[in-house]
Amino acid sequence: MTYPGNVTNRTSASLVALVGVTTNATSQVSFAAPIVAAVFPTAGLPVQPGPAEKLWIQGEHFGGDTTELPVVRVSGVGKCLNVSRKSDSALSCLLPAGVGARHPVVVWAGQQQAQSLGPASPTIAFALPVVHTAAPAYALAGLRNATVVLRGRNLALRDSDIDAIRVGGVRCASWRVTQAARAVSCEGLDAPEVWPSPGTVEVVVGGQSTGAVSGVFEGVARPSVQAVSEAVLGPAGLWRAVLHGSALWRSSTAEDVANVTIGSGSGRLGAVAWHDPGAASGTLPGSYLGFDLPRGAAAGARVHVVSSAGLVSTGSVAVSFARISVESAWPDHLLAGEQNATVVLRGRNLALRDSDIDAIRVGGVRCASWRVTQAARAVSCEGLDAPEVWPSPGTVEVVVGGQSTGAVSGVFEGVARPSVQAILVAASGGAVRGAKVLLHGTGFGKRTSSISNVTFGGWPATSFRLLDHSAGLLEATLPAGVGSVQVRVVSATGLDSGALAAPSLLYAAPSVVRCEPPALLAGPKSQSLTIFGTNLGFKVTDVDSVEVEVFEAVPLPELLDASPRVVSPGTLISLQGRYFGKRHQDLAKWTWHGILASLTGSLSVGCTPEGPSSV
Repeated sequence: MTYPGNVTNRTSASLVALVGVTTNATSQVSFAAPIVAAVFPTAGLPVQPGPAEKLWIQGEHFGGDTTELPVVRVSGVGKCLNVSRKSDSALSCLLPAGVGARHPVVVWAGQQQAQSLGPASPTIAFALPVVHTAAPAYALAGLRNATVVLRGRNLALRDSDIDAIRVGGVRCASWRVTQAARAVSCEGLDAPEVWPSPGTVEVVVGGQSTGAVSGVFEGVARPSVQAVSEAVLGPAGLWRAVLHGSALWRSSTAEDVANVTIGSGSGRLGAVAWHDPGAASGTLPGSYLGFDLPRGAAAGARVHVVSSAGLVSTGSVAVSFARISVESAWPDHLLAGEQNATVVLRGRNLALRDSDIDAIRVGGVRCASWRVTQAARAVSCEGLDAPEVWPSPGTVEVVVGGQSTGAVSGVFEGVARPSVQAILVAASGGAVRGAKVLLHGTGFGKRTSSISNVTFGGWPATSFRLLDHSAGLLEATLPAGVGSVQVRVVSATGLDSGALAAPSLLYAAPSVVRCEPPALLAGPKSQSLTIFGTNLGFKVTDVDSVEVEVFEAVPLPELLDASPRVVSPGTLISLQGRYFGKRHQDLAKWTWHGILASLTGSLSVGCTPEGPSSV
């Protein structure tokens, strides 16, 4: 007879005699037990199988067409669906969803469990878990009760599938599945100041681990400050510096930085953090951090970074400022009395905007207003009224963002009201008209054009020029003058040196050089005499008196002889005598027997003290 396959090893059956004789006797028949020889595939099975993902089982005694289909289970996972018997030695079924490894495959035929050919049942392993991303991609040291979501493939299907999750080397306090097989979250994470493995994450599911996955997460340590650049004026009108260190920031938007503090104690001043892409290029994120110093920050103040997790950076550095400098001023001087003047100062690290400027002082005088004429390079002081006495005549100062140039000398001079302190007259010739004298004083300006006039006793100098502005030497050419006179210098703005404080100039005594005519005739009245010399006065009232003592009054002419004595009309007669005068015009006329003769002669070359001796 035939048997109907392996249904059970303990089955009762009626035996029928071939001769058609039926008996009541029964006998227990034992069938061979099912055997599982192998399963495939055995590893890398999808965590969430599709409808075509089948598990194949090879063995013996799986039964025939008339027997019940065996049951296939994956231990720790579940029951296979849609079991199909290909033959007594081959089965297939749809793989259930699962995770992990070393899951035995168990086959039941009826009430009998299949045996294995080896020492243990064949096992299968699902695909290894993989982590692709983490959100957030970093956590700051000191952060409390944080949550990090890990996304990838072949992750847990149920919370209970997860054996462990480690972020930055720190085991998560709890976890859960946020998307089956695709995402899990680490919850209740307290970020340490020093991470055990700051750049890795790990998920262990069903005994299978992702391993230490790098590149998806960073545990950021406590910030550390190592150096700071010199602060320069930034585009916001505040002084800007760049810190160098580690873990200063991680996010490109700087929300990791709660504050940059300048100074110490409760009076710390806050600053606005920013990033310097140029400085950070090619370096580790967080190595450089730029920040704007608040107004009033002092050089030497210590700088710290405070993370958004509340941790203060280790190490501290002292801030320093790039020097604000003024290199030139135009104009380079102002005269006392100038109104609404403008002075342009040029230098380095000056203001970028008008509002950056705290103050500008020129000659110690605070400017009424100011503006930037070239960003960082030039500013102008406007509406300046030059005083008669400057508080600090030789300095300028610019204050930008709380930082000052200090009192800069050598680029500007505030010129005071003119003052004459001494008059230097050449020893030879003395103070006479046309002589050049030196005036020593202050407030003469830097150029001759700074002086509008120089007067001596009210009369303007013939000419003047500034010889040495630093020494205060002014040269002037004297006009005519007599006696003691006051000297005044008038600036281009109309300010007078004043007569009270100025020394006086004493002109040299008058001197007669010659007279015209050189002699006077005795007798005639109202004769004119022109006297030439020096220091004779500038106007009639300067002359007190004129005494003629150097001239000799010539007596009446005295005729001694005439030749020829016999003459005819037109004859030239030579007259010999004295007191005829010193010039031809001294002889008015002469007569011959009452007849007026023509004076055609001339004085002889030789002269006596009494006058010509022949005509």
